Amino acid sequence: MDRKELDKLLEECDAYFVNYANTLTHDRNEAREIVQTVYVRVLGRSDSIRSHPTSYVTNAIYNEFCNRIRNKGRQKQSALETEENIPALQEESAIERMEEQDSLKMAIERAFSRTPEVNRTLIYGIANGKSYKALALEYGLRETEVRDRIYRARKILRKELKKVQHPCAA
Repeated sequence: MDRKELDKLLEECDAYFVNYANTLTHDRNEAREIVQTVYVRVLGRSDSIRSHPTSYVTNAIYNEFCNRIRNKGRQKQSALETEENIPALQEESAIERMEEQDSLKMAIERAFSRTPEVNRTLIYGIANGKSYKALALEYGLRETEVRDRIYRARKILRKELKKVQHPCAA
């Protein structure tokens, strides 16, 4: 395929290629980067494309996406290995984790303090494996009231904990 035909095809199918890359990446900017990288590579090999140029470019986009995923995994692994081999980074990382855990623990305690005492007790009971029925008998409440109180307590906890940006959620 000659260069002019390929240029025309890439121009006409640009939106299709970007949309395809976007379905893979779920990030429009990264999709555009992948497509541009593939265009440069394909234009350099225009004489070797004999038939089905659209399929060729689509496969090249998919391969570029896969390569980027592999490289990201390698970079993360490399960063982890580097961190494991440097004691100062290990210590710093451990301190950061402890600070994050303390922050999360304080947020949980603050959220719990905003729930009524009875509801906190019921949550602890559920956490310790007690049934709604057992808790109802223990506290002299109806089973539906126990469910309602636990629901309200959990709702308060969820609301309060959404305010905290936990590192695992990032």
